[in-house]
Amino acid sequence: MAHILNKPVLNENNTLVIDGYGIMQPRIGVNILASKKSLFAEIFAGNGGTDSYTNAVSDIYQDNFNEGIYTGKGIYDIEVFEKVLNNAIPENTVLSHDLLEGNYLRCGLVSDILLMDGYPYKYNAFMTRLHRWIRGDWQITKWLRRKNKKSIKYFIKI
Repeated sequence: MAHILNKPVLNENNTLVIDGYGIMQPRIGVNILASKKSLFAEIFAGNGGTDSYTNAVSDIYQDNFNEGIYTGKGIYDIEVFEKVLNNAIPENTVLSHDLLEGNYLRCGLVSDILLMDGYPYKYNAFMTRLHRWIRGDWQITKWLRRKNKKSIKYFIKI
């Protein structure tokens, strides 16, 4: 995060990172114990654990646009986070705030860092999580259509 090439550079109004990265998104893997917790998890979670050579991947957004997609787990510059996002996203308006945060702060993919996450071990838990994610994504479209043109201007980079 502290490497000079990653240092976030803000626009003149301190409302958007225009160069460098305010957030670094590592690869996310499934904990090996979570992937073996039930037959459901074993089928859908894939191989748990770490195998960095066979699972090393590229990211189309990072490769083509020099920016990744923030999925909510990562390393961020606290000062820049506070400065840019102060009052940018109204409280309790968007569940999928991580996608918005990644756009305001520029997200860089760090594929050589792997964080381990759990996985739902029952179908009902999986569907509840999926429903929450989809609901959050739809809230972003409502947020974009708000009458506050200032927020939209900074979110959509032209």
